[in-house]
Amino acid sequence: MTIEFSAPTVLRGHNRDPLAVDLLADVVDLVLDDLRARLPDVPQRDQLDLQRLDLTRDFHRVPSPTAVLAALSHRVTAYAQDQANYLRPDGGMQTIVRGTKRNYLVRGYDKEYELARLARRTRNPAHRGFLEAWVEVSKGQLRFEAQLRRSELKKRGLLTMTDCVADRLEEVAEVYFERVGWSNPYGGVRVAEQLVALAKELRPAEYRNLLTYLHAQELGVPSGLNRNVESAARATVRKYHLMDRDDGGELRRLDFKDGR
Repeated sequence: MTIEFSAPTVLRGHNRDPLAVDLLADVVDLVLDDLRARLPDVPQRDQLDLQRLDLTRDFHRVPSPTAVLAALSHRVTAYAQDQANYLRPDGGMQTIVRGTKRNYLVRGYDKEYELARLARRTRNPAHRGFLEAWVEVSKGQLRFEAQLRRSELKKRGLLTMTDCVADRLEEVAEVYFERVGWSNPYGGVRVAEQLVALAKELRPAEYRNLLTYLHAQELGVPSGLNRNVESAARATVRKYHLMDRDDGGELRRLDFKDGR
């Protein structure tokens, strides 16, 4: 028998917030009790062999999650076969993925944007309203998610639910946080500095079009550029992550334990 479920969804009906690791055993017991009411010979919690475990940490009050993701997206994880960055339509960084999927995958993404995207796609008005309410309170929420498969769980000594002690799970999550470079400082480059450099590289007309596009995006209005010119400006924005930067300029660091 194989059982796969989202622990936060079982407990709360959604996964907007990660589950506190000390509640994991209780949620597993709830699932097993429900199965026992439907099926014979359901094992006890301590008899389960772990095949996959997702460990999550949310960072709150991040001034610009997409800027942090853009900075982290330049880092390469050693020996990771799957390394991908996913952009939004406006060129902002939304999701970064690192790892080797048969062993582990680490994802980072802007939770507010993800909820807003889901709200736009749903056809159920009640569900849409629920998601939109979460969007309002999720601004600045950056999610780190480590998905560990059986081979990786063995390396970490997480074979059964008995091994899933809260402190140990926190330690393991932090191992992957450091492994993919999230614990290192980021930032230190201002948008203005990048634009000054681009002024020397681009032709005058291209540079003017780029500034026009950026200003229109900032104001949320049409740029007035024709399709080909706007497409070229957008490509430059994406290449240099000009809409991902938090223009503070100073080096910063995500604190795993504080979630900030």
